[in-house]
Amino acid sequence: MGARNQKGNTLLHFAAADGNVILIDSLLRGGQEINAQNKRGQTPLHVAYEEGKVEAALHLIGRGADTNIRDDDGNVPSYHQPCG
Repeated sequence: MGARNQKGNTLLHFAAADGNVILIDSLLRGGQEINAQNKRGQTPLHVAYEEGKVEAALHLIGRGADTNIRDDDGNVPSYHQPCG
């Protein structure tokens, strides 16, 4: 469910990239797929970690995001987790 841009990102990908947990919850209540993959195979969880939005990433995990989905480069979401 949900519109996608030319890169395959959903509104949930954008909310995750922005770290907006309120919007994440609203979108999930509205039926957005928590594990939707864009054209690079990234889920919103991948994007949250890639953008350094750890709070949003942990929130997605708490809401049931799959931590084992690999993107097109073979990386799980936590690969993008900032160190330190």
